[in-house]
Amino acid sequence: MKWLKEIYSQHPLLGIGVGLYVILQTSMFVLSKFYDDLNDSPSTLVGLMVVLLMSSILLTAIGGVLFLSRGPNTKTFRSRAMYFFKGYWKSAKLAILLTLMFFMGIALYVLWLNLSFS
Repeated sequence: MKWLKEIYSQHPLLGIGVGLYVILQTSMFVLSKFYDDLNDSPSTLVGLMVVLLMSSILLTAIGGVLFLSRGPNTKTFRSRAMYFFKGYWKSAKLAILLTLMFFMGIALYVLWLNLSFS
């Protein structure tokens, strides 16, 4: 897990988000050994996995924004946010929004499938 420590050292929220995603993938692997499909698994576990997915996406996105907004003389959260929105955001907002929309779409689709077949 040396790579996870390296990500965590860049920004803690980024490391926590990636760690939650690793936990999510491990739990999905373990559940696949016990159940044939997500529809057969208990809805509480599926709900927990959706919460893990959304949390990991949110924390990774916030940590990534804070990591990318590190610039000269950015010590406080407000100065980092201003640096991000004035500088980096102009060139990367479309890519960030499309990535977030893609992952949110996947999460909502999985949630819809589980609610429609239960």
